[in-house]
Amino acid sequence: MPPSPADSRRHVIDTAVKKEIGRGGPGAAIAVIEGGEVMREGYGFADLDANRKIDASTVFDLASMSKQFTAAIIMLLVEDGEVSLTASIHTYLEKRLWPHHEPISVADLLRMTSGLPNYTDDDDSGGTNDAVAKWAAERDWGPSGKEHDYCNTNYVLLAEIAKKVTGSKSFSALLTERIFSPLHMTGTVVLDRKGTKIPRRACGYSGKAAPKLVSGGKDDEGEDFQTGDGNVFSSIDDLVKWDAALRAGTLLMPESWTTMTTEHSRGTEGAYGFGFYVDKKRDLVHHPGEWAGTSTWMGRWGTGRAVIVLSNLDDVRRRVQGACRAETLGRAIGGAMWDR
Repeated sequence: MPPSPADSRRHVIDTAVKKEIGRGGPGAAIAVIEGGEVMREGYGFADLDANRKIDASTVFDLASMSKQFTAAIIMLLVEDGEVSLTASIHTYLEKRLWPHHEPISVADLLRMTSGLPNYTDDDDSGGTNDAVAKWAAERDWGPSGKEHDYCNTNYVLLAEIAKKVTGSKSFSALLTERIFSPLHMTGTVVLDRKGTKIPRRACGYSGKAAPKLVSGGKDDEGEDFQTGDGNVFSSIDDLVKWDAALRAGTLLMPESWTTMTTEHSRGTEGAYGFGFYVDKKRDLVHHPGEWAGTSTWMGRWGTGRAVIVLSNLDDVRRRVQGACRAETLGRAIGGAMWDR
């Protein structure tokens, strides 16, 4: 008797996890979505000291995977008539900060063609959005609207634009109001201030052979509170809801989703839309994230298939060599199932 579709999927996931992560240490939460059916699997431990296992409700630092939420907020504000993609950022941000620089459009920020310097390359760039904006204004820029250069500063400024035009007290509050609450993403949290509580958080570890705790310990309250480019913490359970809303068109207009997932620029890592990489050959839109011992990836094939991988194991060596651990794992799962 041949294996059922569910058994076949589980075998693919188990095989990929065994190769990429192993057992008995930090691990991953994984969702495979196909034709409206969702398989959720948890592997390894969220906290080695507490012996707490990973499951679909475990909350991970999404890191740069957070950018898709920022892009979605901007597109919602475009739908509302509050933001124009072609407008200069001078329209929304304090012009006094940018007196000597050529205009950058909102679309330049979204598609990574602003020419701005990347604040994460400088340890002295500050730990808040205001600090990052001031830091960027004092640096030399490249020309805008031309070359793609992946830059976290862009999405910090997009968060500031969204906050300014809505009058929201924080970008976290705006994400909750427009996305997380309507979609009942009750476990999703934005780390934007010291003392933020993140229930069911996975600790971050580095090194597969001898995992070292690098984030999420009992005394770790964080030290970087920038929003827009990262710092969204979420779970498989909540991201499945996010994926379902994108597919059903209950959050964004179809035109907005098409705009987000259309190629607008191209860099060394591939084509980029708004908050997503775009792989036309595989009919795949995706984005990785990696920070402080966590590694995340969400890939969406066509109209009804997706793989989401949230791992609390990453290491510098893997990042230097190429794709983060979660992306490698997610592509292996999706490729075994659908790249035929």
